Order: sequence, then structure tokens, then C-alpha cells
Amino acid sequence: MRLKYRNRQYLVWIVFPLLLFLLLGCSQESESSPRETPAPPQEQGEWVPVQRKTLRHFIPAVGTLQARQITQIGSQVSGRVQEVLVDVGDIVHKGQVLVRLDPTFFQIEVAQRKADVAAARAHLDAIKQSVKTAQADVKRAQVALEDAALQLARMKELWERPAGEKPYVQKQQYDQAVFKHQQAMANLEAAQARLQEVQARWQEASFRLQQAQSALRYAEERLRETEIRAPYDAVVSKRLVDPGEPVVSGAMVTHLLEVQDIRVLELEFSLPQEFLAQVQPGTPVMFRIEGIEEGRGKIDTVFPALDETTRSFRCRVLIDNADRRLRPGLLVQVQVVQEATDVLAVPRQALSQTASGWQVVVDEDGTPTPRRVEVGLLTQEEAEIREGLQEGERVWIAGSRGEG
Repeated sequence: MRLKYRNRQYLVWIVFPLLLFLLLGCSQESESSPRETPAPPQEQGEWVPVQRKTLRHFIPAVGTLQARQITQIGSQVSGRVQEVLVDVGDIVHKGQVLVRLDPTFFQIEVAQRKADVAAARAHLDAIKQSVKTAQADVKRAQVALEDAALQLARMKELWERPAGEKPYVQKQQYDQAVFKHQQAMANLEAAQARLQEVQARWQEASFRLQQAQSALRYAEERLRETEIRAPYDAVVSKRLVDPGEPVVSGAMVTHLLEVQDIRVLELEFSLPQEFLAQVQPGTPVMFRIEGIEEGRGKIDTVFPALDETTRSFRCRVLIDNADRRLRPGLLVQVQVVQEATDVLAVPRQALSQTASGWQVVVDEDGTPTPRRVEVGLLTQEEAEIREGLQEGERVWIAGSRGEG
């Protein structure tokens, strides 16, 4: 018994110091090498810093070039084509004569209207002379009436004397003065009536002259319309008539030519509705026309209505084509450029989407901590962070090979 008790004491004195030595050694090792990197999540990955960058994302699309203006030219008068002065592909300038109609009947009409104007003017001139004569007659009648009134006043003074006095003139003389006064009044009234009549005829003749002049202007304008001119600088895209063909105006108008303004072309393309908030007038684009040209531009118009079938919206870019190298109908490869300059960015792999939005895992004093963030521009490899992170913070990328 005594031997067994001594053996147990011996084992305790050997094992206890050994355990104490091991515990102290581990504690010192832990204190001498503190951890700089937080314990990562269980999956494989690495910590990466939040950095400021310029991000670019390209949205691909396919578009078509269109002419800025397309006009099918007709005639405002009916007639027969005399000449077609241009052909398909010709460059024309505003005001240039493109087609001539036979002007014969229109020239005859102008000559007739000129004769009508000359006759109306001659008639008006004659009436003007009559007006002058009538005005002179009125003046003479007014003078005669004044003389007759003065003579009558004198005779009345000599004839009408106080009771008991004998008149200085005979009654025949007095009656003759009264008659002349009445006759002068009648003559004035007649002259005034003739003047009014002549003035009415003058007004009617003036109106007829105006009508004749309007008819002449109308005929001259119809004659000018026998020459069909270019409405603006353009290229002829279609020729639809030849000499000798009849031309009809009005509701059943005959189209003679089609012209297009291609100095500036419209590039139109569609984008999915998900990009509607990210695209607006001024957004830069890059375009490529296979085998012809590459270039850059900016969106000029974002159409307000969406296509209900494809749920897409249309955009328009204006392309300068002063040298006319490009043609309407060309197929164009488009890339809409989305750019965010000097923004906080993280690899897109660092993002995960939850019911409440985007989140990342952040190193917070050595502890991996999920944090919600507001995301801006998304590219295939990186994401703009608008809120939730600061430059220099570290986020976790799961599945990467590196620091673990």
C-alpha cells in the first residue's frame, strides 16, 4: 500500500510541472504574435480594399441611320411634265429647279389677267376724271349759291320796308332774286348727288381693279409653280415621273421626286427598359459601321413612350454627315457609355443581394461584419458604392484564392 501511494505522488510531481510549462508557452506565443487580419468567413476568399476609380460600362445595341428630313415632292398645279432636270443620287440645293411642267396654258392665263388689270385701271382712270369734274361742279354750285343768297338778302332789305314806306325795288325784281336763290340751291344739290354717284362708281372700279390685280398675282404664282424647286439642300432618292406624264394636284397629288436631307443623319436604336433611369440626353455613345466608319456622339433624344411589345425605349443620336459618306439605312453597332468618375468601387464579387438590398462583408476591427450599401454603376467586374463604405476599408470576396 505504501509503495503505491509513493508512486502516485511521484507521478503528480512530474506531470504537473510539464502541464504548467505547456500552458505558459502557448500563452506567450499568443501574446507575442497578434492577428492583423480578421478571422475570415468559413468559405475560401480574400480581403480587398475599397478604392477610388473611374468605372465604365458599355450597353450594346443595334441601330439604323435615317435621314433627318424626307420629302416626297409634288406640284401645286396640274399639268404635263416638260422636263425632269435631276436624277437619283444628284445633290440639289434649296431653290434649285428640279422639274418643269408645260407652262403654255399658264402663260395664256397670265396674259389674260394682265389685260383685265389694264382695262380695270383705264376704267378707274376715267372715273377719276369724272370725280374731278363733279367736284368742280359742286364748287361752282356752292359759289353760285353764295352769290344768290347775297343778292336775295339785298333785295329783301330793299323790298321789305317799314309800314307807310314805299319799297325801293319792284316786286318782280324781288321775286327774281328768290327764284335765283332757289335755283342755285337745286343746282348744288344736283351737283352733290352727281359727285356721290361718281364716287360710288370710283369705289366699285377700285374694287374691280384690286380683284383683277389679285387674279393676276394668282395666275403669275401658278405660272411660277410650273417650276418645281428643291425645298432644302438634299440628295434625290427617288425619281417618279418622266417627261410627258400628266401631273395632278389636290387630293390625288402626283409625286414627282423624293429627296432626303442627309447632311445630318439620325441614328436610332432601342434599349431595354431597365436602363431607362441611366440614359438621358447627353449620355455618350460609341458607334461602328462595319467597313465604313467608327465614331462617337451623344444621345440627343430619349423617346418618352416605351414599346409595349418589347418593353424597350428608343434613343436618337445626331451624326454629322457633311461629306455625305454615310447613307440612310446603314446598320450601326452601338455602345452606350456609362461612366462614373472618381467614385468608390469594389469588385462585383463582394456584393450579395438580400431582401433589403445590396450588402458586403466588411472588416470591422478584426470582425467580419455584413453591411448594407447603396450601389450605383454596375460593370461586369466592379460596382460603384455610393453609400455605406469609405475609402480604405476592406471587404470580403468569397471564392477567390489569396489571403485566407
